[in-house]
Order: sequence, then structure tokens, then C-alpha cells
Amino acid sequence: MYKYFMSFLLKNNRASVVYLYNCPEGSQHLLNKLIKHSQVSTIIITNLSINNIAGFFGLLSTFSLNSREQKLTIYGPPGVLQYIQFIRKYSHTTFRYVLSVYIVKSSSIYLNVSMYLFSYLINQQELNIVIVEREMIGRFKIAKARGFQLLQGPLYKRLKKHYKFILPDGSIVFGKYFTDHYYTGIKLLCLFHLHSYRSCIELKWSLRETIISG
Repeated sequence: MYKYFMSFLLKNNRASVVYLYNCPEGSQHLLNKLIKHSQVSTIIITNLSINNIAGFFGLLSTFSLNSREQKLTIYGPPGVLQYIQFIRKYSHTTFRYVLSVYIVKSSSIYLNVSMYLFSYLINQQELNIVIVEREMIGRFKIAKARGFQLLQGPLYKRLKKHYKFILPDGSIVFGKYFTDHYYTGIKLLCLFHLHSYRSCIELKWSLRETIISG
């Protein structure tokens, strides 16, 4: 059966880190053009086909040559740890940084304060991935608050959280009118099989904002 593959970078500006989704041939060239290697905090491998991992071990070795110190986290399907150990043994490569490898099946993973990853194991070899960014309250309208002569301080913090208040003159202030609209966050669905598995179809219909399919 023909194997589809995809690769992309996902940058979290709030945390100043980058997530690399799969690592095909040419990944290092892509990283060199777009970001610093030290920004890559996590690599997500969805299956162990050569198309997905041709540049994987070369990238890990480059991190060592560049004297990387930051911890690197890897999520992958069953077999990814054995692959790393095998290649490391026969290439006589030593990692100079902490490498944490997690074997993922069907589970939810906390990436950072604003982002979660949900994985679904297909046929014991491939992962379908959903990346969800949590909803955030919109930007506070400080000019509007000053226009209402509201003093800066603890009141602003509560208005940001959409509390409502009764002012000394009897006016009612609703916090929801002092922030922009909610930022709903991204919902990124990465599927290899849109029609072959029930879980893929359910995911496709439940998260329809952004779909990347192989």
C-alpha cells in the first residue's frame, strides 16, 4: 500500500517553541531557513515509513554537533524507540542533550499551557493527530476603560476575566464589553486515512476548522 506522508512546523509564539511534525529528507534545510535549531522542543513522528523519518536521525545528530543543551521530546508510534536505539548503536552517535521518547497510542498529551495533542493509533503502526489550542480571552480594550474613567489596577484584571461591577454612581459595568472577541485557537487535524477507519471519520466531522490529510 502506498504510504502518504506530510511534514510541517508549528510555532507557538506564547511559549517561543517549535513543534516539528515528522522529519522527512530535507528537514534540516527547512529548519535552517525558517528557525533556530534550539527552538525545536518536540518532534512528532506519525509512522516509521522512510518518507517520514529519512531526515530524523540526521537531525538528532546535528543537534548534538551544535552543542544543543535543551531537552528534546519525541512522540511516536510503537517501534520509534527501537529505531533510535538501533541507529544510535550502529552509527556510534552520542546525544549531548536530554532525549525523552514517548510511545504514543490513543491518548491526550499536554504540550504547553495553551496547547494539547490528541493521538489515535491506527493499525498499531500509524498515528492520527489532533492539535488543539485552548480558547483565549480577547485583548483588553484599555482605551475604552480609560474612557469610562476606570482606574488602572485590580479592576482591570477582573474586567479582563469578564466580571461585572456596580460603580459608586450606580452604573453597571460588564467586563465582556471591555475585551475583543474570544480567540478560539487552532484545531489542527492530521489524518492519513479519511475513509478507512471509524475514528478518522468521527474526528473529521468533530473538528472541521482545519484539516490536513495525506
